[in-house]
Amino acid sequence: MRRQVIRFHRTGVRLESLTYDRIFGMDALYFFRHSDHNDLELRYSLRSIAKHMPWIRKVWIFGDRPQFLVDDQHLIEHVPHEYVARVGDYRTPLTNFFLMFHMASLIPGLASEYQDIHPKVRQIEGFQFVDLKELLEQRGVDVTTLDFFDQRADLKFDLNEPVGEEYNETFDMLLDIGSIEHVYDTRQAFTNYLGMVKTGGYICIHTPVSGYFRHGLHTFHPETIRESLRQNGCTVCYEKFTTSSGQILLEADLKNRNALIWIVAQKTSRFEKFVNPQQGRYANAESKPSHSVIGNA
Repeated sequence: MRRQVIRFHRTGVRLESLTYDRIFGMDALYFFRHSDHNDLELRYSLRSIAKHMPWIRKVWIFGDRPQFLVDDQHLIEHVPHEYVARVGDYRTPLTNFFLMFHMASLIPGLASEYQDIHPKVRQIEGFQFVDLKELLEQRGVDVTTLDFFDQRADLKFDLNEPVGEEYNETFDMLLDIGSIEHVYDTRQAFTNYLGMVKTGGYICIHTPVSGYFRHGLHTFHPETIRESLRQNGCTVCYEKFTTSSGQILLEADLKNRNALIWIVAQKTSRFEKFVNPQQGRYANAESKPSHSVIGNA
């Protein structure tokens, strides 16, 4: 039996529907800072691209200059911080990833379709997929994509509005990898998620829970995500916090840094109406503090 999964497109440069014919000529872009290991992670990653990613036209390294890089710029070209920082009169070196991502659009010669790659990511033989949709379909999963703006999406919905009832109890799993923080009406987004997934199915959410200034409309308290699921008929079966590069974090270490939550919950009962979660430290307190007073003068 083929499982059906709904996945949301990510904002920014999307690779959801590209075929191999279309991606020949694609560039690879690294946002690079020197490592504690003589930049060996980048060296190994570049070797992996050369072996497993024949569609890459050229590699751009934006940021620090790798120690092993030669002057030949035919296949690999280094773009120093100063080259684009001068446009906005930014102090160098640039350390904010999202600023670097934005400024990368100013790199002359960068292909219109490019793939940003972390230096620690290496392509594994037999794992050559354009995107998650292709990977899942290769494994027999029926995938439906949803996006309000992307013309390539299978479904075009604004998650700020109710999804049609014809999609109730339709999908075995819902994957939201960086979408919900861009939706203004979080309550309606959760209502849509909980309604679309079958009872017994799973909801996976990956979203910022600390930092990420100006990334989306929201950066969530972990309890918002956790309790919105728990108090609406779901059981949380997996939860981790990481950096964007995958470093595992403890919840106590989230303050004052960019951090993400990975949470998977199983829907254990049929969804009827969204229950607004109450913050636990107040809902469970014997005496709740009063934060506001309403009355007549």
